[in-house]
Amino acid sequence: MRNNQPANPVEVALDDHVLVVSKTDLLGNITYVNRDFVEISGFSEAELLGQPHSVLRHPDMPLEVFEDMWRDLKAGRPWAGMIKNRCKNGDYYWVWSNATPIRESGQASGYIWVRRKASPQQIQWAEATYTAFREKRSGRSKILHGGVVAGGLAGAIRQWLLNASSSQKIVLGMLVGLLLILGGRPDCSVAMSRMPWMYRVG
Repeated sequence: MRNNQPANPVEVALDDHVLVVSKTDLLGNITYVNRDFVEISGFSEAELLGQPHSVLRHPDMPLEVFEDMWRDLKAGRPWAGMIKNRCKNGDYYWVWSNATPIRESGQASGYIWVRRKASPQQIQWAEATYTAFREKRSGRSKILHGGVVAGGLAGAIRQWLLNASSSQKIVLGMLVGLLLILGGRPDCSVAMSRMPWMYRVG
């Protein structure tokens, strides 16, 4: 993972009205930046265009966040989460980032990134969470769709629920309801294990 240095302990706070926008190609190379992006990053437009988006990556960001982000984007779904970016001079800024595939003639042609000021609560959560991942103290938890889910069976069930279609969720609800009516114990994990077709991803 790219490790941009130096990194200074100086935070640049975004104003409420700031909207940081960029576009990239499918490989993550920057093709457009707006004025707010240039001003907050400290790079000129010429320095940014054609560069990989990782030119802004702060060394405090865990690899798992970017793996999760690119997994969603390459699957054709939007991604939203907390990002700590590094300015040209080494300062940093936190943003709530939204990334979405751009489609032309039914095919993905690139990505658009829109970022806003993060709240103090979001920053506090991200600092604690990302530090745990960076220092390998996150246990079996993992980053999923910009958030954190528990590992093991509970995490697997939540991941299935996030990716399942509406019809699959309705079927599962009907099965649990049937078990309740019949007086059985609604063990969702057993029901799901017997129907692998219900939780296929994709």
